[in-house]
Amino acid sequence: MKELKVLLYRDWLEFKKKYLSYIFLWSLLPMMFYLLLTLPLSKYIKQVPVLEISYESWALPGIWICSASLFSYIYCFSRLRNLIIEDNQLEKYLKAPISNGQFLSSLLISSVFFGVIQLSISMFITLNLGIATVISNMDLFLIYFNIIFLIIFFSILGLLLSFYIKDNLVSGLVVFIIFIFLSFSLGTINPIPIETNQFFELIKKLPIYEIVLNTQMVIGQKAINVTPIVTTTIINCILFVIVLAISYKKFRK
Repeated sequence: MKELKVLLYRDWLEFKKKYLSYIFLWSLLPMMFYLLLTLPLSKYIKQVPVLEISYESWALPGIWICSASLFSYIYCFSRLRNLIIEDNQLEKYLKAPISNGQFLSSLLISSVFFGVIQLSISMFITLNLGIATVISNMDLFLIYFNIIFLIIFFSILGLLLSFYIKDNLVSGLVVFIIFIFLSFSLGTINPIPIETNQFFELIKKLPIYEIVLNTQMVIGQKAINVTPIVTTTIINCILFVIVLAISYKKFRK
């Protein structure tokens, strides 16, 4: 536990060096999703028929999910990838009396913490844009609770991919693919059509899609489904174990 605190403190020191960049990114991401995606689409999509609410209100959780999940992925991916490719950086951690689990857990905890800050700032910015919607404190809590599992998922995904993606061009392409997947394929910014093809039928079976649907159900004052939360928790645990196993193969040769 003491070692984990030391690692988290190091992450805090890294944050203090670049806090202005973090604040800029935290503010930029939700505004980018709103101005470049939600606002233009609102001219063509006036209402989401399934929930019978306006498109801009429906898209609010999507902006929050995209911003927090994308930030968490980028944070974990870039932090671990930089440690792997930079000379002697990873060795400093490996020579210390810490386990791979403690090292990876510190990155994951920091990512989730910063992802929650991104989520909070995204909520604050978008809820003050004058969009006509009323969200109670309980609704915000339920949305927070659901999105945190997505933040954990994309953080672990960032750790996993950082082992295999070394090229800057490929890493940028993967970020773009995740951006497109979050924004359009997962039904966050662009509603999935009622008449779907096989691709969207597959998307609808994903637990992370059902968590996205949960947040939209909260906005529409509908009951949420607990099953995808439990399923995503199990997937997150399995993914982290896989990442831990790979780390012993990559780090402790």
